[in-house]
Amino acid sequence: MISQTSEYKDEKAMEAERNEPARVPWFGIRHVMTILLHTYLICNFLTRSTMSLAIVAMTDSNASSNPDIPTYTWNNTGVLLSAFYWSYVILQPFSGYIFIHIGFKWVVLGVMLMNIIPFMLIPAAVFRFGSTGLIVCRIVQGLFQGFCYPAIHHALGLWVPENERSLLCMIARAGNKVGYIIAMLSTGFISASWWGWPAVFYILGTISLIWCLFWAVLASDSPADHAIIKEIERDYIEKSLKTREKEDIRSVPFRAILTSLPFWAIAVANAGISWNSTLTENAIPTYLGSALGFDISSNGAVTASPSVVQLLINIPVALLGDYCVSRGHFSLWTWRRLAQAVGCYVPALLLIWLGFLSQEQRVLAVVLLNLNAIGAVEIFGSLVNHVDLSPRYAGVLLSIENTLAQVIAMFAPMLLDLATDLTDIVMWRWIFVSLSVIAVITGTFFILFGKAEIQWWNSKNTKDED
Repeated sequence: MISQTSEYKDEKAMEAERNEPARVPWFGIRHVMTILLHTYLICNFLTRSTMSLAIVAMTDSNASSNPDIPTYTWNNTGVLLSAFYWSYVILQPFSGYIFIHIGFKWVVLGVMLMNIIPFMLIPAAVFRFGSTGLIVCRIVQGLFQGFCYPAIHHALGLWVPENERSLLCMIARAGNKVGYIIAMLSTGFISASWWGWPAVFYILGTISLIWCLFWAVLASDSPADHAIIKEIERDYIEKSLKTREKEDIRSVPFRAILTSLPFWAIAVANAGISWNSTLTENAIPTYLGSALGFDISSNGAVTASPSVVQLLINIPVALLGDYCVSRGHFSLWTWRRLAQAVGCYVPALLLIWLGFLSQEQRVLAVVLLNLNAIGAVEIFGSLVNHVDLSPRYAGVLLSIENTLAQVIAMFAPMLLDLATDLTDIVMWRWIFVSLSVIAVITGTFFILFGKAEIQWWNSKNTKDED
């Protein structure tokens, strides 16, 4: 009788645990944090990506309808665009460590303010000091934006349950696409208006300052620290991630991380993604304007359109991925490999095709650029794999590998300065082919050597649990 009662209680406990997600609020604090992270990325990209199109207006006397808007003659646009990345990696290696030891919420707020201030000072700095003033402002921005992605992954590692990971990670990281879309559309529109390009920096900077107010009021370091989170939601998150905030996490296992092959699989894949995205982000407006002849307004719309397509692709794909993994149709690692393969191989083929188009095939070029948006599904591959390996140290993993990636990627915009003629379609052919080769090599490395399992060094107890 006693054994039957005990067995009955065990079955009830197991049933309750299986049904726990159903009792957790369908919209909770974890979703509020995801929205804050999403808008954090939007503001970072409003103040980051604007320059690739703004610099076209800053050097074109016909860009604005106002003849009094100042323009400049610069022959070092590649250097100006790459200045942001010179300092981007300086603080980034330490960002994950800083979040653990100093705190997450207020560090993010501080570095965001230090990014917004020089961004809004760019018009005055350029007017007073020319291109040197622009370079200094962008270097300061890059220094503090280095905290951006480690902050996203640090928060995701503490806030996102495993069976909601594809959707919530996609929403958080989709902020870069939304920010890029808004930056391109607004920069093209404002630069062509009577206000001219200086207004871009004042308007987008003000929007980012408003975000800081919301972050200060609503954000929290972790579920354990949030003032109004329900206990059932906090327990649901922590049990899913196998973490408890009472455990000491100040000792970061750097040696174990740096000798982990799955970590290096992420690093190699994301280095390729960073090089390709940095080059295309800065080169596509120039390609559309110089090689294909788009004006400043249509240039912004066409440049932004692939990001719109990426968002439309990623929403259903995220839902499909979470559904298939949670229902056991395939493993999390199978999902990561599938996403990585589609995200690198298909765009590689499309970029080669794009490189062999003529200047008269403008419409087809735009179509291919939009189809290339399929590469966004890599967000379900190596770009979020840090959280799979170590929810606790996801921010640290990101800070290390993204530093390496950005050291490489910072040289990508300088390729434009090596080009003798930016109107030469053959020159662009070699750029697109090189992007394809890099995508295939780095993506394949991740598929062969990556994993999607929590590693033993995630915590003191993980090895025993495994």
